[in-house]
Amino acid sequence: MKGRPMTKIVGSSDQDEISRQILCLTLEMLAVPSFCCLRRACTRAVRCLDRDEPGLFPRCWQLLLPEEQALVLSLYEQATRAELRITNDLPRPVPDDDDHLELMEAGEEIIWRYFAMEPENRRPLRTLLPALGRAAVAGEPPVPQRHSENP
Repeated sequence: MKGRPMTKIVGSSDQDEISRQILCLTLEMLAVPSFCCLRRACTRAVRCLDRDEPGLFPRCWQLLLPEEQALVLSLYEQATRAELRITNDLPRPVPDDDDHLELMEAGEEIIWRYFAMEPENRRPLRTLLPALGRAAVAGEPPVPQRHSENP
């Protein structure tokens, strides 16, 4: 990305805190706080509220099955790769298959949400989204055309 570089996160340059924020956003994308978390506040908020606790993994991590943890870590890895691409202005790799593309897009969505937490990042994000293969703003939906042959 050219111009002003993205800032990492609101009030932080600590890599552990950044990793925790990205992991919490990954858990949120997979709806873990709303379906698995035993913390009532997280379930009600439909988001992970363990962001400020010490350590990398929030409480709900222990409730996940090993295959669920592997999925979370796979998505987290894609999100961190997307963060490196965005902050270092690297090209987007060509995905191997549709599953890889879907995982890549989910990781980019997590990082988009991560950077959007900082208000000064929101404007540069609008110019960056088309480069990620997404439309910055979807236009109005097309008006359906009436068929003259159908009364």
